[in-house]
Amino acid sequence: MEGRQDGIAAFSERQLKFLMQEHEAMQQKIRYAIEDLAKVEMFIPIAIAGIYAWLLGDGNPITKLNVWLLFLPTLLSILGALRQRARYRYISVIEEYVQKIENAFFQSSKSGPWGWEIYYRQYNPPDHRYLRLAFWLFLIFGSLSFGIVQFKEVTA
Repeated sequence: MEGRQDGIAAFSERQLKFLMQEHEAMQQKIRYAIEDLAKVEMFIPIAIAGIYAWLLGDGNPITKLNVWLLFLPTLLSILGALRQRARYRYISVIEEYVQKIENAFFQSSKSGPWGWEIYYRQYNPPDHRYLRLAFWLFLIFGSLSFGIVQFKEVTA
């Protein structure tokens, strides 16, 4: 592939159309995955709060038979965290693919390849994964601690 003066690699019309469609499709997948991450991070804590409200409400005393339900929020937190981890891996794979498309598309640019993925990685943005990890660990260990304390009170 011979480069052009504008920095865009020389592609046939068909190849160019494919790359552009592929890039747009991958961006759509990333958008959907990020929206899904936000929804899960919002709905899991709401579900946990609902479970605690139902279990600890005035009409539902905790007994030796239903004390195990106090660990349902912990299970929900663990499943949510695992789902988020899988979604992050999915996003990472798509990001790498988009970066390859951007590299191929602009391989002959004098300023080097460019596009969102390359720009984003180049400027080392803060890594929000650690904040999200703290969020999920807090949910898991907070709900587990609460379940253990309540379990000890009921079974004592």
